Amino acid sequence: LARMGAAGVRRALARMRASNRAGADVAAIIRGALALTATASGGPTAYSLRLMASQIGAGSLAPAVRVACAMQSCSEDERHALSELARAVLAARPALCVRDLAVDGHDVMSSTGISPGPAVRRVLSALLGEVLRDPAANTKQRLLELAREIVEAERLSPRV
Repeated sequence: LARMGAAGVRRALARMRASNRAGADVAAIIRGALALTATASGGPTAYSLRLMASQIGAGSLAPAVRVACAMQSCSEDERHALSELARAVLAARPALCVRDLAVDGHDVMSSTGISPGPAVRRVLSALLGEVLRDPAANTKQRLLELAREIVEAERLSPRV
């Protein structure tokens, strides 16, 4: 399956009349497994697993780890260590999408003065990136400080 890539797997499952949801789920697992196998030496970090879970969905992380270990013929110890790291990452319940942040678009607009629109989404996406790197930053106070810094650095125009 991995050689087919995520898109190929999705097409194959569609030809087999699998549901769109099943195709999307398997494609996400394959994308995650391929990303894991491409990880630099030293293996994945908690950050890289949070980032991956953000991209493929938390429910696909553990299966992606198992598939990646099968693809790379991991030892039992390696498989166990990676599975435990993935379990610990998910057990911490990190923010994996904008909706999980301690702030929302209204908070960002009222704190920074920017108008509704794409700029708010850019700020929220940047905040998510920060929280994926440092989950402890997911507090309203810290995120609003970061939002103001982002607006200033990107020179996003406030409401008039």
